[in-house]
Amino acid sequence: MRASAPACMRRRGQRLLKGRRNTARGGRKELVIMQRTLVVLAALALAVACAPGFAAAIEWAGSPVIELNANDLTPGATGADIVWENRAAPGGAFESDPLQIVQPTVKQSAIGQSGVTKNYVEFVRGGAGGYGDDASFLLWSEVAPDTISQGSGFSVEGWVYLTCLDELQTYFSIARRAGPDALPDPPPEISTNNFACSAGWVNTGGTSNRAIGLATTNLTWLNPPQLAPSYNYFAGTYDDTTLTVSVYVNGELNNSLVLGAPLDIFPDQPVYLGAMWFSGNAKYIQQGLKNGGLAVLRVHDGVLTADQVRNNFEAEQADFIAYRPIFDKETPVAATVGAGAPCAAARRALIAPVFLTPPSTDIAWSLTGAVPAGIAIDASDGTIRVARTVAVGSYDVTVVATNSFGTDSIPVALTVTAEFYGLWVSTYDATQGVAYLNPISNLMAIPPSGTAVQTDDITYPADFNFAAAFPGLTDNESFAMLWQGRFNVAMEGHGDYTFGTESDDGSVIYLDLNDDGDFRDAGELVVNSNVDQPPTVLTASTTLEMDSVRIAIAFYENGGGQAMTARFGPGAGLTWFELAPIGGVSGHFTVDAPKTPTGLAATADAVAISLDWDDSTAADFASYNVYRSTTAGGGYGAALASGLTASAYTDSDVAEGVAYYYVVTAVNSHGYESALSAEATATPGTNDVYVFMGDVNGDAKVDIADAISLLGYLFGGGTKPPPGCAKAADANDDDKLDIADAVKILGYLFAGGAMNGPDGSVVSSREGAPAACTAYAAGAPNFPDTINNLPACETPCQ
Repeated sequence: MRASAPACMRRRGQRLLKGRRNTARGGRKELVIMQRTLVVLAALALAVACAPGFAAAIEWAGSPVIELNANDLTPGATGADIVWENRAAPGGAFESDPLQIVQPTVKQSAIGQSGVTKNYVEFVRGGAGGYGDDASFLLWSEVAPDTISQGSGFSVEGWVYLTCLDELQTYFSIARRAGPDALPDPPPEISTNNFACSAGWVNTGGTSNRAIGLATTNLTWLNPPQLAPSYNYFAGTYDDTTLTVSVYVNGELNNSLVLGAPLDIFPDQPVYLGAMWFSGNAKYIQQGLKNGGLAVLRVHDGVLTADQVRNNFEAEQADFIAYRPIFDKETPVAATVGAGAPCAAARRALIAPVFLTPPSTDIAWSLTGAVPAGIAIDASDGTIRVARTVAVGSYDVTVVATNSFGTDSIPVALTVTAEFYGLWVSTYDATQGVAYLNPISNLMAIPPSGTAVQTDDITYPADFNFAAAFPGLTDNESFAMLWQGRFNVAMEGHGDYTFGTESDDGSVIYLDLNDDGDFRDAGELVVNSNVDQPPTVLTASTTLEMDSVRIAIAFYENGGGQAMTARFGPGAGLTWFELAPIGGVSGHFTVDAPKTPTGLAATADAVAISLDWDDSTAADFASYNVYRSTTAGGGYGAALASGLTASAYTDSDVAEGVAYYYVVTAVNSHGYESALSAEATATPGTNDVYVFMGDVNGDAKVDIADAISLLGYLFGGGTKPPPGCAKAADANDDDKLDIADAVKILGYLFAGGAMNGPDGSVVSSREGAPAACTAYAAGAPNFPDTINNLPACETPCQ
């Protein structure tokens, strides 16, 4: 009975998107399409880690025919020194032909997760770069038994070390010679493979992604492994009952086909390792593994079930796969993002290539280096987020991935811009027809069914599931869509440009050449494919002499297929295939950021700071965010308050005597955030004014001279100066200066009286504690801004 395997997630690999290039005609410079959106660091998956230490027993289907393990061989052995003994009952050994020009070699790979070092036999070809007819191989001293020939069902499985992805790499084949005679020595030049298992795939534009080659047909890989160097588990089965041939990669079914007739392998056929070709009458040693290797091979005379394949993969995966994070560092990683974009992760990945192989569920992500406030990475999924408060500029950070098996890191050059890449997209459910697209103002006048920001390209060459990407649409046979934004002409330079659409049904592209916002002037309808039609391409050219121009792209669907693609390129008269997609990926198309709030003011008292700013008048306004720092001009962290709908906020979490600096942003209905407002500052407690009550002349004492100074100011006809601190002269604390204050001072000096402090305290008489320079909070409770039109205390006491 097979051991119970843990639930392991299995994902096939995918490579992150790379930048694309489109070269225009007529000496135009390259149009480099860089991918710009939020940064997402994704993994390439060949297999997924199960619980460490888990190991199941290998399950056999029928009886073992061949069982090979390269750990039985000596590392460094080559040619005639390789005698690979078959552990299975038929016995025999796989050996090299001494006449081979290129000989196989035993090599040693890096240890896997289990720490067990593994050998593999490397097969190469003799031509330049590993190509050519002189392939290295091993030939079994026995021949294919009847149990895997004459129409019998059988299975082949093994661990193959891939070092190159641009060629088929066969690891096992049974050859049928031309004719019934015994195999001569040396073997014949002409032979036909009637069964061969292949790893890897042709990555050079060919169509020969063959997993199994048969005498009558070929079975191709679907999404084969795309990472090298790496170990991968491959299996192939032939079910003689259903005539089904199936192939597996890393424990998962990859592809299958049903033969029209039984797979009739002749008996007594030679069996090769590392030699292959799938076309008839080809040299049986024409091709071999291109710098790849074979570590384990098992041939069964029964048909492995899907569960058995998965079990055998899981039983050995820890020996062959290291689950520590490994980044591909061959290509420098750079990213350009607009700060404050609303999505944590866009649908299109940005950085390429960043590899993590294989993935692991326990990876923790982090950033190191000079990481400014506002740039952070999600520890669980590796998503980099850039806050709106991050200043425009370039930042060098290092992304670190760590799990229980190890750590790897990769430097990232991060450029933060003030722009938002993409286009506003509005949807119009149950709205279609030529009347809505020309003039485009007819469509713009209708309230949209939904709105979003599209950062992906406008590339929908066939029926698409629009509902998930575009809100508000319910009828895929009758709808319209409108994309709006700005085209950054300066990015490529002034001159001629070609725009085009391929649509089913109608489509248009407008450019607001005079920047009046109506798209109704002569020449502004650049592409007019506004008609019910099957998928149709239409291109047109125009001259742009401005740095930036508004663009509007519209499409309607009136039954049948839905197809819409929009493209552009610098140059006149370009063909459709010379154009690049329109969308946020390239950075040529942006949306206007929300209007920045104005009029921000900050007022402090002893315990809080009150903020106030002008109301937003934008039609798509949604809310405000408030940011705070203790450093002038920057250092803002996460939003102090977000989602505010009123243009005021009170910050009560303040400390007396600390200067606070504030900025405000506006967020629109699409979730995009404006640039930072002008900064406002305030310091709680600094409105306290130090006053020496009764000290009219500012000599840091109270005596008869203060009464004389006050009387001189009041009755001297303007010949005497006003008191430097009017509140100090307001000895009776009634918020005005008059003779009563002079009387209060004299009473304090000569009659043992007392004066009142602005905070309600009593300033002692000379017989008690002397009057002093004391702090009073302005306005609390009785400290006006002015007294007798004089500053309450222009010159506080010392």
